[in-house]
Amino acid sequence: MPAKTYGKKAKKHKIITSLFEAWARDLMTLFTDGFDYETAGGKTTKLFAACVGCKGDWPALNLAGNLERHFGRVEKAGAGKPCPGICHLCRAGMPKYPWHEFGPRAKWNLDRGEVPVLLRDLGFYGEDIGVEKFCDELFEELKIFAANHKLSLHMIHLSKTLLGIEKSAHFPQGHWFKGSDTSVFIKFLENKFSRLLADDDCDDGFLECVWQALHNADCFLRVLYNSGLWLSKQDALQASDYGLEFSRHYTKAATISFGRSLPRFQFQPKFHMHSHVTETLAEHARQFGYALNPLVNSCQQDEDFVGRIASIARVQHARTLN
Repeated sequence: MPAKTYGKKAKKHKIITSLFEAWARDLMTLFTDGFDYETAGGKTTKLFAACVGCKGDWPALNLAGNLERHFGRVEKAGAGKPCPGICHLCRAGMPKYPWHEFGPRAKWNLDRGEVPVLLRDLGFYGEDIGVEKFCDELFEELKIFAANHKLSLHMIHLSKTLLGIEKSAHFPQGHWFKGSDTSVFIKFLENKFSRLLADDDCDDGFLECVWQALHNADCFLRVLYNSGLWLSKQDALQASDYGLEFSRHYTKAATISFGRSLPRFQFQPKFHMHSHVTETLAEHARQFGYALNPLVNSCQQDEDFVGRIASIARVQHARTLN
């Protein structure tokens, strides 16, 4: 669908909203009227379909719901107007409700890619190493680690573009397209920082803090990926604890970086959504004795499926596809 039908210039997203409304009517018809289905034996039976949920990335949810409070509402420096809120689930981002707070005592809760570059910052690859050479050396280590641990790595190189550091003042962010590469990268960095900590007797707590964030992030993802649709109470509470510990150490690392004038560990609205995930896991585990795996809202498989079709379409002649 052309971006002009739902982009900034589109008037109130009229076209895409009409599409969603038509889709909703079709789903309702399937639920109330059903459809006739002929079995292998020639017998006709009526089936009904129930839509139990829809998912999409944050921009898609914003469009589908015509949200007034979303990640694009983050208050900018020098803006005269107060932020209307950055989250459709709570009041985070509104005046007196800082969205970067987390945990049970966060005001919004009461009311109901940086790490790789840090290795270069701290001189572990030489004091004057260039960014591109640093990326090449780090990627070689990453490939060896993935091969030794039998992990699938989809990226074929590492560059300053993928790390989001075109300029020295930029906050690094991972721009690789495969979500599974993130978990591999976390495992690699957790291993590397643990070895650096063992060899460094002069750590002032910064490396320890970064390693703790990596360790808890890895444990958090491991619990989710190794579980099914439903998490037991124990697994849900454990995952919630790992997620909360990650947030604590990430925040501490950001504070230390700020004190050192390093543009690292940036706070983004996704940090707030991560807090919702951890809080919901704990809340549902205590209330119901189990919790729905947050991965059901992940778009990784959907995007991978679409990507495979797109890849075929790019290399095949149009007549072959008919």
